Amino acid sequence: MRHGRAGLRRGWLTGAVVLSLAVASCVSITVNVFFPEREVKQALQSLEGELLRRPEGTGQAPARPPEQKQNFRLTPGGEERRWVWRGEALLFLLTAREALAQAGNVTQELRGMPDVMDAYRRMGARLPQVDRLRNEGKVGEADNGLLSPRGALSGDEGRLVEQENQDRRVVISGIARAVLRIQKAPVNDDTLRRVQPDAVRTFAEQRRNEAQSGWWVQLPGGRWVRK
Repeated sequence: MRHGRAGLRRGWLTGAVVLSLAVASCVSITVNVFFPEREVKQALQSLEGELLRRPEGTGQAPARPPEQKQNFRLTPGGEERRWVWRGEALLFLLTAREALAQAGNVTQELRGMPDVMDAYRRMGARLPQVDRLRNEGKVGEADNGLLSPRGALSGDEGRLVEQENQDRRVVISGIARAVLRIQKAPVNDDTLRRVQPDAVRTFAEQRRNEAQSGWWVQLPGGRWVRK
């Protein structure tokens, strides 16, 4: 009788373990992922400044305005205010340092992706032809980060646009993967779907910011305008 009870107990424990494993296999684990938009933009600017160069004298960034110096006067309680300012400045410096480090990590991850680097090199090689289409108003920068026809294209021009868009998709995919990797998050279909929209939006904003005067650009709301 005692052996029978022991056997029943072991059987119950075994069943409980199997049931627990079955339930655990069905549990969906949520991974929190933050999209560092500013750091991704800095990484794109760094890579594109190197790989998407135009001839000197075109597309130059405007000169930065001179920095304004802050003047502080010591009034009753002024020493305390100065210490508060120093604390805020220290917090800003620490935050900026962390942002720069993360931007460097994104850049490093993108540089470590051969498909992304090859895509950027091909984009740089065809940049004069793509610029010509944009200057003529035949294509514009869409809100999905891709080139969109705005007029009739020849067969060669259509193939050029498709090749450009294929490479842009590679870069956007690389951005999503880089963001996941720097946060030690798993790279799978679920996590990629979660960061892909932000990768598309950030890349499209970079394209609008880099667009030259007179080019067609699509605003986030869908409206097309000439920059």
